[in-house]
Amino acid sequence: MGCSPLRGDPIQRKCYSLLFEGTNARNVFEEHIKRLREREAKLIQEGQSANDYITNQLEDALATASALNQREEEIKERRAARLFRIDYDKFFSTEGNESDRKELLNCGKWIFDTVSTQAFQLGYLMTVHSVVELLLEAEVNTPYDKRCQVIAFVSNLYIDLLNAYFSSGSDTEHRILTGFVKEPRARVFDANQLSLRGLLAQSVKELNERQWIFFRYAILEIVHSKYAYKVLLDRLNTSSEPSLAKAYRDYLPNLINSVLQLREEYIEAAVNTTLNSAEFKQELQLLRARLLGERKPEDEIDEIVKQRCESVKTEVREKCKQNISASLGEFAKADKILNRLLASPADETEGGILNE
Repeated sequence: MGCSPLRGDPIQRKCYSLLFEGTNARNVFEEHIKRLREREAKLIQEGQSANDYITNQLEDALATASALNQREEEIKERRAARLFRIDYDKFFSTEGNESDRKELLNCGKWIFDTVSTQAFQLGYLMTVHSVVELLLEAEVNTPYDKRCQVIAFVSNLYIDLLNAYFSSGSDTEHRILTGFVKEPRARVFDANQLSLRGLLAQSVKELNERQWIFFRYAILEIVHSKYAYKVLLDRLNTSSEPSLAKAYRDYLPNLINSVLQLREEYIEAAVNTTLNSAEFKQELQLLRARLLGERKPEDEIDEIVKQRCESVKTEVREKCKQNISASLGEFAKADKILNRLLASPADETEGGILNE
C-alpha cells in the first residue's frame, strides 16, 4: 500500500498536528514564527542578512501557516454546508456565487462560534442541572445513580431538541443558498440581526462567560419552541423511562412560567438600558430645552417628556418581541406553549397539535 498524502507531505502532516493535537501545539507554532521573525528583523537592523537556517525555517513555517489557513477555511465551508444541507462540491464550485458563499459562512460562523464559547457551554450545563434539580426537588437525599440517570435523561433530551431546532427538517441537499439557511432562526446567535442574541444585545453588548445565564434562558426557549416541540412530545411519549417523562410533563407549567419570567426580565433590561442611556438622556434634555424655549408650562413639559418615555418603552418592547419572534417563530404566551406541550398522544395524532 502506498503512503497517504498526509504522510507523504510534511506540510500537511504539520497542519494535521496543529488542527487536531490541541492548542498547545498551535501556541508553540505561533511563537516559533514570532521568534524567527524577530531574529530576522534584528539581523537586518544590524546590517546583516539572515542566515540560511533562519530563512529556511521561516519559509517552512510560513508555508505551513498558509496551508493551515486553507485547511481551516475548508473545514468552515464543509461544516457550514453540512449544517444547512448545502451540497458542498456543487455549491463551492459554482462561479459567481461569492456573496452567497459569504452569507453561508457568516451564518455558520455565528452558530459555531457561539456554541464554542464558555458562556454557551456553561449555559447548557446549567440548563440541564436546573431542570434536573426541578425534577428531583421532591426527593430527599437522591442516590447518586438516580441523579446520573436524570442528568442523562435531560441532557439527551435537550441535545435532540437542539438538533431539531438547528435542522432543516428536510433530507434535500441544496445546490444553491436556500432552505434552512434562509430562515430567520438560522441567525439566532447573530447580534446584528433580529434574534435571541439581538435581544441580549439590547441590554448587554459584550459577550463573556458571565452571560451563561442568558444562554440558559435561550436554550429553554429554543427546546420548547414551535421548531422543537414535536420532537419533545415524541421523545416523552416513547421514552424508555416513562416515570421521568411523566415527571417532566408534570413540571412543564412551572418550567415554562420560569422561562417567560426570564424573558420578561430581558425585555425590562432592554427598556431600562435604553432609558438610562446617555443618548436618550441627552434627547430628553434637548426636548425640555426646546419646550422651555417655546414657553410651555412646567406641568405640560413634564407630561410631554413622560409621553416620550412611554413611547420609547413601547418601541423597545416591540423590538424585543421582534427579536424573540425571529428566532422562535412567534411571541407565544404560556397558554399557547403549554397547550401544545401537554397534549395527549390522542390529541397529537387526531388532528390536532401535530397538524397545527
